[in-house]
Amino acid sequence: MLQGTFQRYREGPALVHKLGHFGMVYRDFDTEINWYTGNFNLIPSNVLYHWDFSNIDVLTFLHLDLGKEFSDHHCMFMQRASPEVNNKSYMHHTSYEVADFDEQLIGHEFLAKRGYESVWGVGRHILGSQIFDYWKDPSGFKIEHYADGDLVNEDTPTTREVVGPLSVWGPKLPKDFANDTAKLNV
Repeated sequence: MLQGTFQRYREGPALVHKLGHFGMVYRDFDTEINWYTGNFNLIPSNVLYHWDFSNIDVLTFLHLDLGKEFSDHHCMFMQRASPEVNNKSYMHHTSYEVADFDEQLIGHEFLAKRGYESVWGVGRHILGSQIFDYWKDPSGFKIEHYADGDLVNEDTPTTREVVGPLSVWGPKLPKDFANDTAKLNV
């Protein structure tokens, strides 16, 4: 096992083997949630609500409903746009799965040595349990590499809880993490 890890390191960066999920920030959050859950086979894994207003959902992790078959904890997350910060809709980040923690750290070192900007990581998310590592691509858009995420199926209950910390361990969440950092307007 280690021999393979060292061989990959000598040859280049960690290999992404799957597009894991993408995250959207929506100005009209409630309408968007209803549209996605009403028109696609997506159901919430977790719903998080505002700490001061329990009737206002602010973040939802959606997974593919495959019945008894397991799927990733989320293939999409949706966040309510903050009226104080930007109040616009945009894609927050895309996320790519790597095989394991070794490849996670190999990829981290590879990007760091080439001068790319680290955004947040390495750490472990609470919801979904992924080991995460966020970076900015050359346009300023956030990307995430992750490993070791949770799987869910129809027997996994949807949770609804107050929004709280996003990681079990790792660096402190950057204050501007929710902001749209991409330099391109398409």
